[in-house]
Amino acid sequence: MDDPRGSRATRPAIDMRRISKRFQRVSGSTTVAIDEVSLSVAPGELVAVVGPSGCGKTTLLRCLAGLERPDEGEIHIDGKAVFDSARRKFTPPERREIGMMFQSYALWPHMTVAQNVGYPLRCRGVSGRQTAARVSAILATVGLAGLENEPPNRLSGGQQQRVALARSLVAEPSVVLFDEPLSNVDARVREELRLELVQIHTKLGFSGLYVTHDQEDAMEVCDRLVVLKGGRIEQIGTPAEVYRAPRTTYVAEFVGMVNRVGVSAAAYEGSSVLLTSDLGRLVAAEQPATDAADPATDTTTGAASGSADGELTALIRPEHVRLAAGQAPPEGAANSWPGTVAFSLFRGSWMQYLVRIGDVELSVLSADHSLRPGTAVVVSVAPEHVMVRSAR
Repeated sequence: MDDPRGSRATRPAIDMRRISKRFQRVSGSTTVAIDEVSLSVAPGELVAVVGPSGCGKTTLLRCLAGLERPDEGEIHIDGKAVFDSARRKFTPPERREIGMMFQSYALWPHMTVAQNVGYPLRCRGVSGRQTAARVSAILATVGLAGLENEPPNRLSGGQQQRVALARSLVAEPSVVLFDEPLSNVDARVREELRLELVQIHTKLGFSGLYVTHDQEDAMEVCDRLVVLKGGRIEQIGTPAEVYRAPRTTYVAEFVGMVNRVGVSAAAYEGSSVLLTSDLGRLVAAEQPATDAADPATDTTTGAASGSADGELTALIRPEHVRLAAGQAPPEGAANSWPGTVAFSLFRGSWMQYLVRIGDVELSVLSADHSLRPGTAVVVSVAPEHVMVRSAR
């Protein structure tokens, strides 16, 4: 009997509970790919799972799709149990009624575009007339109208990716899974496809899980981010929450660029932290974050109050560092030091600078294009932009 958990409007579209998956190596050792992961996706929500290679994100997606069988846990899609280890229930992939877009297009070269896109409908026994109408409509949605009779190998990489997207959506599934969908196209096409995917998601309203190692893809396309580390969830939150208030150093370094500054001592003064750092005296406007909250349920992501045990580090985003040509900082200014531009890199509307402050090097993103290597600068960071985290 399927899990009765309320109306379709309120129940999660995807509900994964304490999912674990282990793999046996040829050597006889066991690798834990997924370690008791619980994750829910609301109706109409697109959630990205991010992390480096080997963190378990693809295994998690394959478990949801039915391409891998978890060792423990439960999986519900639209309120229906498709996996339950306690009840020994396992629904095969073809009966889960989901769409899936693979990293490697996975298009059949002997079929036309229309035949590739219409394949899921034929498997469901949809009539030829209905299939043709729905294929035509979805190809227009993804910008491929007029290419119905072309073989896939005559299309560009971006067009092939659109064919794969159309095929994953043509059966109008309520849940769509994306496995590194934009990794095989160049940067310009990737930007176009990101925007199109957001527009299509807004128009069609499907729920989805989007696995990628590309933080830009995840932050631009999805409603929430799930950061994995070693098969476990490190943090869940909106892209803005995860970027602006990472719970750990690992999250901060994976989601965007960040400068790490070593800290040898910390003293607390009201709501601020006075740090003895590699930059000298450093003031932070927040207390060190702790790992007390459960990342699977905590979406507040703000730094916790109180002290943190062990070694600390200060984290500063490159765009929060300010540079001004000059020899010395204003007397008494907090978080202000003399430095020298060591390197510059043109990045369109931004310049990326590497600035040396004694033995410390800071990466800086600035709209000021006038600074040259060797220029003396005053470097400053507002206390509210200094994050204090465990160095681990």
